Amino acid sequence: AASIAATEAAAETVPVSVEPGELFLRDEFDAVNPETWEIGSGEWIGADGKVTQKLVGATRRYLRTRNEHPQNFEATLKFRTLGGERWKSVGLAFDSVDGREKMVYMSAVQPGSKLQIAVNSGSGSQYPSDGLVARPVVTKTLYELKMAVRGDLINVAIDGDHVLSYRLKQKREAGRMDLVAFDAIAEFDRIEIRELSAGRRLIEPGESGPSDPENLALKLGVDRATLAAAELKLDMIRAAFAADQAKLKSSDGEVLNTLIGAAAVAARKHELALAELAVAKSQLELSGKLDTAKKKAVDDRLKKEQATLAKAQEAIEKPGTNYSSIRASLKALEGPSEKTESRDAPYSTLSTGRRTAFAEWIVDPRNPLPSRVAVNHIWLRHFGQPLVDPVDDFGRRTKAPPMQQLLDWLAVDFQEHGWSMKHLHRLIVTSQAYQRSSGVRDADEKTANSDGTNQYYWRRMPVRMESQIVRDSVLHLAGVLDPKMGGPTENPNATGARRRSLYFTQSRDDKNAFVAMFDDADIQSCYRRTESIVPQQALAMANSRLTLEMSRKLAERIAADVQPVSDDDAAFVRGAFETLLARQPTDSEISECQKTMSQLAAALKERPDARTRTYAALVQALLNHNDFVTIR
Repeated sequence: AASIAATEAAAETVPVSVEPGELFLRDEFDAVNPETWEIGSGEWIGADGKVTQKLVGATRRYLRTRNEHPQNFEATLKFRTLGGERWKSVGLAFDSVDGREKMVYMSAVQPGSKLQIAVNSGSGSQYPSDGLVARPVVTKTLYELKMAVRGDLINVAIDGDHVLSYRLKQKREAGRMDLVAFDAIAEFDRIEIRELSAGRRLIEPGESGPSDPENLALKLGVDRATLAAAELKLDMIRAAFAADQAKLKSSDGEVLNTLIGAAAVAARKHELALAELAVAKSQLELSGKLDTAKKKAVDDRLKKEQATLAKAQEAIEKPGTNYSSIRASLKALEGPSEKTESRDAPYSTLSTGRRTAFAEWIVDPRNPLPSRVAVNHIWLRHFGQPLVDPVDDFGRRTKAPPMQQLLDWLAVDFQEHGWSMKHLHRLIVTSQAYQRSSGVRDADEKTANSDGTNQYYWRRMPVRMESQIVRDSVLHLAGVLDPKMGGPTENPNATGARRRSLYFTQSRDDKNAFVAMFDDADIQSCYRRTESIVPQQALAMANSRLTLEMSRKLAERIAADVQPVSDDDAAFVRGAFETLLARQPTDSEISECQKTMSQLAAALKERPDARTRTYAALVQALLNHNDFVTIR
């Protein structure tokens, strides 16, 4: 329903015809016109009605307009990216003056091709996360990049489709426009820049973009068909459940037949809705830009779906009595003679009571073992060491723990509060034992010598983060962790996964490589995780795609926080230490960080994003700091 409302609202934003603004520049690129363009770095050659920039490498190549562009403007650029070493970025920069600029570009980097907005305020380029749209950018393909700017609002369209709305956080200033190629061999067909018409309506961030009326009608048809299928699925489930219940309980044949008939009708209606949805999706796909082979494949599929739709429409007239029973759970076959159909059999209304009796025996106050085991496991997760060790052999053979009275008191309190784990967690984390320091510098020497292994919990033991927490912490600090609770498991190696690691599929064959490096949970033993410190962990934090990407995002966030206060690198160092290590850096740490950052900045001075990369490098180094993965 929300999608339908959004599509209907988008239909109202289709712009009415407005007079084009005054022309500032139009170039068909028959040659590089020195009266129009100031030629910057690069090898720019005009031939065959196109201008080509032929140099690659991580250097900004540009042509710059001789005159300042209008404050509010619309620019249309047609180009092809022919190649490059890595980044293959092509776009337009505006407000260009003294090294400062705002830029919109398309990058064919693999993996991770994208449309991106970048801003350089004079101290290096920044790449805001809300100014990025991941999308395919294919070399040797002609693209039309259109940018409309009014004040601090930017609209970007690719091949006529609105892609991005973004509001600048930086001030606008009078400047010139650059045609930019960064590590890209690029071929330019045409550019046109006009003053933005006063009647032109721009799209705000978060607002649906415009589209042509026919395309909007097809999208609206898909949304409505999706909603109808979802509503009819719910009706089908309710009708099937009522029929299943009647089979189990009702002795009235007429009522049973009526409910079975209603379930069959609901099933046929849902099948019809699914067929209509499939046809609507194929029609929408056909309205897009497809090559000949793809268009034929979609057209053939549409014909088959239309035939299925016709059969579903006929089935409505004679729905029959067939419907799918509701499968509450999948029961394992108990022997070779048992049939698969028994898995769908309704639950029996009778019970032997054996499972209830077993459950009551487990939680009986006269049986202390379950509550002791539960308390011991929860204590282990909070303190990094159990009250009873080993945790996987808790019984008569286990040596009596030094803190048995504490164990028994917690076990009884756990039972008396209804076996509430939330109560037990709160009790532990608000205790003095949990809040003690993990340091030993000021500890009583006699205590430290008599209880070096901390059996009596006179201090907190430092604990390594669990593997899932390491990954989640990196994502959380970068501001991209998805906190949504519940739902299905997720492919642990899916590109761009942002959900908590708790929701990853965990099996012998399905593991997240980054998480597995930090002592992941054992799928065959749920007692206690091992803790290791191996070189591969540092390599994962230094070289994985996750930490490389999140380091840049986190660096941008920290820089944005400290920038209004100071442009000094020391302010960034302090912000990075506070954010990642939860402490202030020492004077020697600040000095060493500044020295290393200066060396790195000098090595990257040719890059437009040198400062951002330097900041990201410091963040990445702190992610490798022992204090980041240690809970004290």
